Amino acid sequence: MRYSTCRNYYTKMPDKKTKKKLDAVKKALPSTPGVYKFLGDGKVLYVGKAKNLKNRLQTYFRKDDKRSQRIKSLMEKAEDLEYIEVDSELEAFILETNLIKELKPKYNVLMKDDKNYAYIKITQDEDFPRVSVVRKMEKDSARYFGPKTSATAARDTIDLLHKLFRFRNCKLCIKSLPNNKVEVTNKVISYPCLEYHIKRCDAPCLGKITPEEYQRNITEIIAFLQGKHDKVIEQLKVRMSEAAASKNFEFAAKLRDKLLAVEKVQERQKISEATHENRDVISFVFRSDKAFFNVFVVRDGKLINQENFTVDTKLKNLFDPEDIDLRSEILERFMKNYYESTTDFPSEILVSEEEIDTEFLETWLSVEAERKVKIHVPKKGKKSGLLALSLKNAESFAKQCQVKWDTEDARTVGACNELAEALKLDAPPKRIECFDISHISGHETVASMVVFENGKPCKSDYRHFTIKTLEGGEIDDFKAMEEALARRLKYLPKEKIERLRILRQEDEKKKTIDFIATIPKEIKRKGKKPEKTRETIGEVKLSQIAKHYVASNFKFNSNALVDNLLEKLVKEVPAPKFYLITDNPEFFLKYGFEEIKIFPKEIKVKKTEKILAFYRSKQLKKDKSFTSAPNLIVIDGGKGQLSSALKALKETGLDLNLCSLAKKQEDVYVPEKSFPIHLEKDSQAQYLLQRLRDEAHRFAITHNRKRREKGMFS
Repeated sequence: MRYSTCRNYYTKMPDKKTKKKLDAVKKALPSTPGVYKFLGDGKVLYVGKAKNLKNRLQTYFRKDDKRSQRIKSLMEKAEDLEYIEVDSELEAFILETNLIKELKPKYNVLMKDDKNYAYIKITQDEDFPRVSVVRKMEKDSARYFGPKTSATAARDTIDLLHKLFRFRNCKLCIKSLPNNKVEVTNKVISYPCLEYHIKRCDAPCLGKITPEEYQRNITEIIAFLQGKHDKVIEQLKVRMSEAAASKNFEFAAKLRDKLLAVEKVQERQKISEATHENRDVISFVFRSDKAFFNVFVVRDGKLINQENFTVDTKLKNLFDPEDIDLRSEILERFMKNYYESTTDFPSEILVSEEEIDTEFLETWLSVEAERKVKIHVPKKGKKSGLLALSLKNAESFAKQCQVKWDTEDARTVGACNELAEALKLDAPPKRIECFDISHISGHETVASMVVFENGKPCKSDYRHFTIKTLEGGEIDDFKAMEEALARRLKYLPKEKIERLRILRQEDEKKKTIDFIATIPKEIKRKGKKPEKTRETIGEVKLSQIAKHYVASNFKFNSNALVDNLLEKLVKEVPAPKFYLITDNPEFFLKYGFEEIKIFPKEIKVKKTEKILAFYRSKQLKKDKSFTSAPNLIVIDGGKGQLSSALKALKETGLDLNLCSLAKKQEDVYVPEKSFPIHLEKDSQAQYLLQRLRDEAHRFAITHNRKRREKGMFS
């Protein structure tokens, strides 16, 4: 692979000197396969591949107006060009795909989709293989069928196969031994399980089926998933005849039931051809900047499956559905992504776009499938009709999604806009956090934090708190809410103390280090210039007692200073934790300290003091949810809970939007207003607040229940 760089490759030519330089660069371009990158503002704007770099790059600098708006916009911002020469177009294609995934250029079709597709997995390295639905293909010896856009449909298929072929789906490791005996390891469940009793498994864990007979079932399952129903029917008829001839009528009856079920499935096929060919039919339509794909999977001349895909091109302001080059690029990119993840390659693929690089795609697909794969653009006949039917389904799928999204937008983005207007916020709240308290008669008091982004739940950012400032049996929702807010808000950037300096004074004999925080101060003197000095606003002492590190004499004039002093202590202490002696433990619990009852005997404390511990590994670990600032905080409760939350907010020195939702009349309270805001009962803003409150309530109760269950077992 050869790497070459061409700098100062400008599209705007203000003078003859630049034009002359540009012409010289064009002549230096190689006529070899490769990948090129346009750069601007220090970023990669576009990545492309070329069979011939010189011919391909010449098209970007044409003087006519036939170029698309996307290419025009790209060339206006492009400043540099880099290219990599490779040995073949196939190598260029693979390199281009990897670079697009890594760099995510603005002008490329990124083909983003929010789904993890489902696969049907059949293990191959066991005496009694398992069949299951998984979300990811792994590089193992298992057989995969998919991708399936609907996990529900995949599970329905598994359910049908379970009734027909009675396979196992447990995690037991079953090894076959001579004389129809088995050895079971990894005994994660009691066996035989319910599946055996309801006649959906032949209990290989008890040796009630031989590996050979079980493998015949697996072979028939694979044939069924490949759409070879005729083959399955033929095999079942042969096995049924053999069972009847040997007077095993009970087994023959089971095979008869399987046969009837498979024949019923076969009758549901919508399309049947006499050619018995394997082909995929791919069509797509555009709506806004999204592409809606429909894929018909035809095997042995029968339509056995249909998959629909929604793909976001990420070209909102540059999207032109009439752009032929863009349509071809989207189809090529989709085929690359789809056939990278599929497990079943057809012999022929029908598509609607003529401008795609058919010759190259056929080469790449044949390499992936390890056999010949053809791409065809039909103009008339049955194949054209099949393509038209696929296009009709793609349009229908796009309409269904659009209706769903319009409704969803009203419930999410529209609700945020309404809420911003009602609360008089500067902008619609992108991130909303809601807090609730839960306990049983003051025991196991917990708080929940749920997060909605753009009006939708963001469950990965949900967090819960175990309240530490309340004794068992003490009921104080206001105090609990204040602690929860203080512990959550301490992770956000606090007020800055101007020109703060923390001095480090070490005493080697006493094994102590004093950290003294100071700020500039001027002392006025009569008839003289003001004297510049520094005022002490905080301090803490760090001592080494035996092998333990102990902080004491913690003094500060500003709550924002606590974080600065803690940061100094954490950097100074090499141990995984240090202790704090204090007579105000409730305050420090908000900053990540934990109260401990058992501590080293070497540390002596007064009766009025307590010892807290600060665990370095816990507190230094950054939490993405906690470091993200909310645009609005919602409190479950009335004016009392809102006052407690406001108190915690003021202590941190942060300026955040805050409101609370009272339960009885669903009134909304905001700070510094005596009377509540009344939202329309059927407004989307009201529904959004209710969804937030209900979700926070559910999450808090769930955590409270888990703690109570854990306490009972302990």
